[in-house]
Amino acid sequence: MIRASNIRLPGVYFLPTRRPPGAGLPRLDVAGFVGYAERGPLDWPVAVEDLDTYRAVFGGDLALARERDGRAVYANLPSAVASFFAQGGRRCHVVRVAGRGSTRTLFRLGGLVALKGRYEPGFPDADPTLATAYASSEGSWSEALRLGARLRATPLPLRLSSASPPEEVFRVLAPVFEGGVEKQRILWATGSAPEAVQAGDLLRLSFNGGRQFLFPVEEVRRPEESSATAAAKRVVLLTRNAWLLLAPQTLPFVVRVDRLTPERHGAVESPDGLERLFVTGALSAEGEEGSLDRNFLFKMTGPDAPKVAEGDVLRLKRIDGNTVLFPVTDVFVTKSAGGATQHQARAPHALYLPAQKVPETPPSSLIGVERLRFDLLLREGTDRRPTVEEMAFNRGHARFWGDVILSESSSLRRRVEGGESGAGARKGSAQGSQPATAAETAALFRAIRGDERVEPSRLARFDSAALAGLLSPVEGDGATFIPLGMLSVLDEQDIVGPLGGGGDDLGEFDPALFVDETLVPNLSVQPPTGDSLMAQAFDRYYIQDKRLRGLHSLTFVGEVALVSCPEAVQRAWPAKGEAPPEEPGPEEPGPEEPPDLSKFCCCEPAETHAHEAAPSFVPAPPDLSHLRRLALPYTARLNPNDETDQQYLDEQARIVGLHHALLNFCHARRDAFAVLALPSFYEKRHCVRWQEEFRARLGLPERRSVYTDARDVADLSYAGVYHPWLLVGDDASADRLRAVPPDGAACGLIAARERERQAWVAPANVALTGVLGLAPEVSTGDWADLFELQFNFVRREARDFRAMSAHTLSDEAIWLQISVRRLLILIRRFVVERGMDFVFESNHERFRRGVQLVLEDALLFMHGLGAFAGASPEQSFNVVTDASVNPPPSVDAGRFVAQIQVAPSQPTEFITVLLTRVAEDLLMAREG
Repeated sequence: MIRASNIRLPGVYFLPTRRPPGAGLPRLDVAGFVGYAERGPLDWPVAVEDLDTYRAVFGGDLALARERDGRAVYANLPSAVASFFAQGGRRCHVVRVAGRGSTRTLFRLGGLVALKGRYEPGFPDADPTLATAYASSEGSWSEALRLGARLRATPLPLRLSSASPPEEVFRVLAPVFEGGVEKQRILWATGSAPEAVQAGDLLRLSFNGGRQFLFPVEEVRRPEESSATAAAKRVVLLTRNAWLLLAPQTLPFVVRVDRLTPERHGAVESPDGLERLFVTGALSAEGEEGSLDRNFLFKMTGPDAPKVAEGDVLRLKRIDGNTVLFPVTDVFVTKSAGGATQHQARAPHALYLPAQKVPETPPSSLIGVERLRFDLLLREGTDRRPTVEEMAFNRGHARFWGDVILSESSSLRRRVEGGESGAGARKGSAQGSQPATAAETAALFRAIRGDERVEPSRLARFDSAALAGLLSPVEGDGATFIPLGMLSVLDEQDIVGPLGGGGDDLGEFDPALFVDETLVPNLSVQPPTGDSLMAQAFDRYYIQDKRLRGLHSLTFVGEVALVSCPEAVQRAWPAKGEAPPEEPGPEEPGPEEPPDLSKFCCCEPAETHAHEAAPSFVPAPPDLSHLRRLALPYTARLNPNDETDQQYLDEQARIVGLHHALLNFCHARRDAFAVLALPSFYEKRHCVRWQEEFRARLGLPERRSVYTDARDVADLSYAGVYHPWLLVGDDASADRLRAVPPDGAACGLIAARERERQAWVAPANVALTGVLGLAPEVSTGDWADLFELQFNFVRREARDFRAMSAHTLSDEAIWLQISVRRLLILIRRFVVERGMDFVFESNHERFRRGVQLVLEDALLFMHGLGAFAGASPEQSFNVVTDASVNPPPSVDAGRFVAQIQVAPSQPTEFITVLLTRVAEDLLMAREG
């Protein structure tokens, strides 16, 4: 048989019969992967349904270290997810982990200043800082991002019509005092565009005499519907502060200069967002009076004058005590006649601090009103990313830049009717629910980055496309954002890179990152079973309201039924106590040998054409120079042939500890299966040694020994191990191949078999898609020995590669097959889900009989598809709900018990074929 997903060429194919819809049976084909990724949220399970979505959220390859020969060691999570989908998997949850000291990259938005006003009496000033944004997630992936802010100015009409007398649209009114705070007002006749100005918008008011004010709209008060007509509704726009833009002119001498920097709380340098520069100078006007090219010119003196650069914003303290903000758009150096160097900075305007009152306007004084918004241009390297358009400057607006940059910088964003971005078309949202606003999405994104548990009801409307956003929403309240020096037309050189680089903090391999340290404080000292783990997780998650991390963040993701940690088999790094190997320098070409002119040579024509060139069948080696630029640590030296080597023993103990944590996790949940893998260099002796160490860590005797004690022991039926590694295509490697662990492919194989033929069919003897080889190759003798030890080895067959077994690690014969364990998981999930419908029902005979019929119907359906071993339903399963399991005292106590007994079907692993000679030159084949 062949899966439809494997069809590549035309022809006739025999496909398995499509699985009929189950009797409400839960799905067990959803996997959970925990590991390293290039980007994405940390310790948060993200549902992924295709490889493109994974790459949009978590990025691509992540180089972690280097082998001794210089080859890169990559994270295994991306290849595991790719293998899962390649083998037919449809849905998985991915959990990214990174070092505890991981950081996000910081970006400046050019021409945008944050003003934190102090409105108490006696504090009329504002604290200015540069407006910044962080990358959406930790890691060095965002160092290639570049941002550019582009100003948009939309003129608004000053008259409603040309009728006589003209009716004003905008009128500045006298300030009012409300709650002890002075508020400035504008009366606005909305006309036919009642939504043209909203709270959070920024207006630029131009008056006679060249005066301009920036008016951040903080509140919009609308009249009652009955008090105004729809055609000429008047609303009041209010703000606490308006900011005066100074036109170029000669100003008093500057005695102090501070450069605005990003505010970094607790930093030793400029904790208030200001950097002192030892500069003084004079401000004068450049150009003729009334010219459109008129600018401020700041002639600077002092030792720090050369530090001033284009794009800086300076806070200038004048000799008269007043302060202005000066956006530097150009810096140049001139020399006087005496040879002295003069540094000068240019700016088209300056912002006056503190805030000013907007003058009340007669009809002829206000000559222009513009609504200011801006776009954000994003580049990732040389690639263009989605432009975030028409963003408002301040909070309160539906398109406040600090909120919309999350979802609208995502490559997964979607447009819905009405122009709102993102959430309406997201997957998994409740049918009929309203899409989340940008502010709600940003608030939920901040919540999932915190340490507190997030209620699932809040996440129901979360825009999942926002997880692929490049930029994080701004944090904190209280700032007013003002454009200062923001350009309306941008060149590529105006789109600038980050202020500070992020990092993954993966300088060394730390296995503790993959588990929640509150639940598993020490991987080397764990209880043999997961009996108490669920109670601890429940207490931390639901009682203490704390989120879980690493592998344990999947504890309450109920649909996950397969669990893998692909990074468990990583080699340790860095190499401690030894010097890294020296980097080979570039080879210098030797002198060319002179041509032999003693013989006649046939010269090639001077002009050649591409189509005439002979094809080259030797692929050029890939360019790995970027790996040399990365400061990657080297893996520790290990001798796999020496089982007493301390590095080998340490790494095996770490692998056993992580596998133990995976087993305990699945045992605690009782409805998940752990898929394990082993390091790539493991041969037969290493595999046997690993199994012995694993059993010893669990407190188990030798394999298939008789148990004499009554204590709880680890249930190995919740785990299976796959080996060896798979070779898949990789254009980035020298030989165009990459070895990847088999656990991702195994999860995809199990999921695909469950979707096509149900969970009780053994996921084995199916061709693996995209596999080109094995590392290492396993001999037939070793495969047979390890098959007896219940290892699931992938074998090279005549035309493909297949896993020829699907065994758990259990000692009990009944639990040998993965299909049997998953069958019981399926029944358990079905009973738990349907049991929720029976809660609070009256416990009487009719109710108990009804439950029995519901369970028998489901088991009968499963029996018809071959789930059980019996020839008839009576031989296959039995459901008991009568008085034998529900005696009157138990019923009176409100307790109800349904006893389910099943006989699982077992797959046929070996078929004996008998060849009998019945006559000369005639053989008869018969299955034994």
